[in-house]
Amino acid sequence: MMHELFHRVQDELGFPAANPANAHLDEMAGRLWLRLELEALRAALGSEGEEQTGHIRNALVFRARRHGLFDGAAVKEAALERNEGLAEYTGPIYGILLDSRGPGWRKQITSRIGLGDLLARQCGITLPANLAQEAEKLLPLYGARRFARSRPKGSGCGRNNSPHTASCWLKAQCW
Repeated sequence: MMHELFHRVQDELGFPAANPANAHLDEMAGRLWLRLELEALRAALGSEGEEQTGHIRNALVFRARRHGLFDGAAVKEAALERNEGLAEYTGPIYGILLDSRGPGWRKQITSRIGLGDLLARQCGITLPANLAQEAEKLLPLYGARRFARSRPKGSGCGRNNSPHTASCWLKAQCW
């Protein structure tokens, strides 16, 4: 009920209704990088202090990597996040983490800043310039190997039909 009440007033709050297609999340690489982001956020919820900030940073690295692989993904996801995420209390993971950093974040949301950007700002996180390499380095920390094994049997890597590695799979090299 609260969800629908939010949609009723969201225009007045400065968040016009928008439901852009996020087709990249239907693609294997899009889902995988999203899943890694969520795994890192889950770890952040179960930790505190510098450890929590590290997991948040890693989640934001995965998010940025996903956005870098698909044209327009950051803008489309931010619009969907403002439309449905705010109605669902931001996901709810981003809202909980933002609350833990200070309750004033709700007044800082605009149509130009994403929740991930806001959390990065509140945590003092700057993403690395070598984003792709950093994302690759973080893969083992959040179960990427498990995700690669969940790929259907008989679907080898496009390179000599060798088994998938988490790396080739997440870089969308193997389909």
